[in-house]
Amino acid sequence: MYKKLLTSIVIGTQFAAPALADETVTNSAKVPTTYLEIGPTVFLTELEGEIDDLLLEDNISLNAISLRGGVNVTEYLSIEADLALGTSGENLNETVSLYGVDGSFDGEVKIKYLSGIFAKGKIPLSQSGNIQAFARAGYVVSEIEASGDISVDLDSPPAIIILDTPFTVPGSYSVSGSYTAERSGPVGGGGIEFDVADNLFLRGEATYFGLENAPTVAATATIGFRF
Repeated sequence: MYKKLLTSIVIGTQFAAPALADETVTNSAKVPTTYLEIGPTVFLTELEGEIDDLLLEDNISLNAISLRGGVNVTEYLSIEADLALGTSGENLNETVSLYGVDGSFDGEVKIKYLSGIFAKGKIPLSQSGNIQAFARAGYVVSEIEASGDISVDLDSPPAIIILDTPFTVPGSYSVSGSYTAERSGPVGGGGIEFDVADNLFLRGEATYFGLENAPTVAATATIGFRF
C-alpha cells in the first residue's frame, strides 16, 4: 500500500514539475519592472520675486503635460523621473518693476519645463492589490517664462548725458520681451493608483514643490503602461 502511494506521488511530481516550472516562468514574465506614464498637470504657484529683471508677485495657474518613467526596485519601492512641459499659462495685466522702474506688464506667464527624480513607496489598499496608495519625495528643477509687453510712463526720466549735456524725454515707453527664471527645490506628495489591467493603470496625485520664491502645488492625472 505504502509502495503504491509512494509510486503515485513520485509519478505525480514528475508530471507536475514541468507544469509548475512553466507557471513560474509565466508568472515571472508577468511581473513588469519598468513603466511609462503620460497625463496633464495643473500647477498653482505663488510667484514672488524676479523673472530675470521683471518683478512679479501673483498667484498663477500653469498647465503642462507630464511624462514619467519609473523602475520597480522592489514590490513596494520605485525610482521615478518626471518631465513636465508647459502647454499654457495665465495672462496677466498688473503692475511690475523692471530695472527698478515701475510699470505695467501685459502678457502670459507659463512654465517652460519642470524635471525631477523621485523615490516612491506604495502599499495595497485592496485585497487583490489592484488599488494602491503611494507617497513619493524628490528634487526638481524648473524654468518659468513671462512673455509680453511692458509699458512705463516716465514723468521724470533719468537724464541721458550727451556731450556733457543732460537730456530728459518724459513720455510713455513700451518694450516687448521674454523673461525667464530657474527655480529648484524639494518635492513631496502622494496619491492613488488603480490597475485597469495587468499592464495598464490610472494614477492621480497631489504634489507640493518647495521652489524658492515660488511655492507651488500641483494635481496630476496620468495613464500608465508597465513593461
